[in-house]
Amino acid sequence: MTTQNGRRRVVVTGLGAVTPCGKTMEETWENIKAGRSGVSRVEEFEVPEGTPDIAGQVKGFDPLEYMEKRSARKTDRFAQLAVAAASQAVQDADLDVHADAARIGCSIGTGIGGLRTQEIAYRKLFDAGPDRLNPFWVTALISNMGAAETSMALGTRGPLTTETTDHPGGYQGAM
Repeated sequence: MTTQNGRRRVVVTGLGAVTPCGKTMEETWENIKAGRSGVSRVEEFEVPEGTPDIAGQVKGFDPLEYMEKRSARKTDRFAQLAVAAASQAVQDADLDVHADAARIGCSIGTGIGGLRTQEIAYRKLFDAGPDRLNPFWVTALISNMGAAETSMALGTRGPLTTETTDHPGGYQGAM
């Protein structure tokens, strides 16, 4: 589809969301409308003393609702959340990906990628040594795995991209 100026248009046909306010688009929207916050005390890991212990956490999320156990085991949580939200969007759109898989791509933005995997690998490296590291730790933490896992889970064959905005200090000077 093109516009009068010749540019291609993108049409959003389905929505999905896995957020601290809800595990689906509907639940998220209802909680936002009701003024419920998704921010609470951190429960999933130990927070070092003297650091903030509140965050937006997705509670009660089960990746097995969206992917096989084997895939979930080797996939970081950020990619699991991406697969879940994209799966919801495909279902909401009533889209048959396999009917035109080569024309359907996947583009996902992330701030940094698999921090949970990086933390686990760091602890394991120093506590147990390099021989005890999970062989999938690097592939689980890289930022493009959200889009890659989503594309594999949904069966898309079109363009695959990842936008990453993880520059810690902002951009300095002209580019």
